[in-house]
Amino acid sequence: MLWAIISIIVGIIVIVWPHIIAYVIGLYLIIVGILSLIGALV
Repeated sequence: MLWAIISIIVGIIVIVWPHIIAYVIGLYLIIVGILSLIGALV
């Protein structure tokens, strides 16, 4: 029972975690890109 719950939680983390990392990296790159554009314009 406990192992089933743990395996489900771990499975969810494994599926969701890469998307969180990708989201953070993407957001960082977008912010850096916008700041670079603003810096280039100013």
